[in-house]
Amino acid sequence: MAYSFVASHQVNSSNSATTTLAITILAGQSLVLLAADGSNQGATLTATDTLGNVYVSRKTQNDTFNGETYALLDCLAPIAGSTTITLTTTGTVTPQPGLIVLVYTGIGSFDQVVSSFAHSGWATTTNGALSSAISPTSQPAMLLGFASGIGGTIAPDAAANSQVNNTAWVNAQSTVVEDYRKLSTSSTQSAFTFSLATASNAIIAATYIESTNGGAVLAAAATDSTSASGALNTTLAPFAQVLLDNPAHVNGSDQINMGAGPGTGTGDTANAAFLKIKQWAIDINVMMSQIYPVRSVQTPVTGFTIAAAAGLTQLILNPAGTLATGTVTLPKGPQDGQPFALMTTQTITALTANTGDGTTLNGAPTTLAANAGAKWRYAASLNTWIREP
Repeated sequence: MAYSFVASHQVNSSNSATTTLAITILAGQSLVLLAADGSNQGATLTATDTLGNVYVSRKTQNDTFNGETYALLDCLAPIAGSTTITLTTTGTVTPQPGLIVLVYTGIGSFDQVVSSFAHSGWATTTNGALSSAISPTSQPAMLLGFASGIGGTIAPDAAANSQVNNTAWVNAQSTVVEDYRKLSTSSTQSAFTFSLATASNAIIAATYIESTNGGAVLAAAATDSTSASGALNTTLAPFAQVLLDNPAHVNGSDQINMGAGPGTGTGDTANAAFLKIKQWAIDINVMMSQIYPVRSVQTPVTGFTIAAAAGLTQLILNPAGTLATGTVTLPKGPQDGQPFALMTTQTITALTANTGDGTTLNGAPTTLAANAGAKWRYAASLNTWIREP
């Protein structure tokens, strides 16, 4: 299952030992946390949440010039639901914690991580700042990198996707995140362009192996024969219809023939009948998982770009007020009959709705009024999202 970026959430540095961020986690999502303490080199950064999820610390990198600490943490199989994440930092002076939470689908496992630090006057040079070299142990994999500097601007290299741009930390720093899909195990680096007169930069890069399991996997080893210590990470089933008389199914038909009459001998054998009942139940289970919407509620600001995750069927925009511009990309890899509804509580004056996988989108709106929306249904035979009334 190819990874997909869903959304980012952030809270800027504050003069407190803790900072909090409220988010909603959907089934099948993974969280990657980029944490910082803007005043304590060598600080310890830990995360907890109100659902009891476990956040693993993968790497800490000190900024030895500005006296700051950066860290990468993750939770790859979180319990789904609304939660508040608390970042806690320890240090010898007043802590200043800040947090970015990146939400992904399709991450199977953590692979490896590297980090680097430099202090100099960076010119505006493509790939002017590089992470240490990193090679995924298998592929496809996601290369994730983030860089932080002070006193200027940072941009990811042209080959990567910028997910968070110029996020403000304490002391006028900027933090930029990029991710990039790796289709080989060759050595690579997370690369950024710096435009900083006098600055430092800390870079952390990690690789995550994409999920190859379409079913549920245990979040942690079982503590006894009947339970596990973590939640289940369940990948959404594809859309499917319960088809009657489908030649592709067991013994050529879904229809259970009970015979022309009692004792006539014209009915199916018990074995064939039970195989068909089993296949019928499998199809119904797939459909039942799609009856209720797979919802994502976002709070965008002007200029937002939101790419709906694969399998998402309902995207709700809940901004604080009217937004001038924004872009929504429909889910990649839709199945036949898959619905998608876009709704907003506030006016989006100039809206761009598109696709990112070669499918066609009919009736894309260019604006949405407050409490309005648009909905589509994917027709596989046309490779098109059809606008519904």
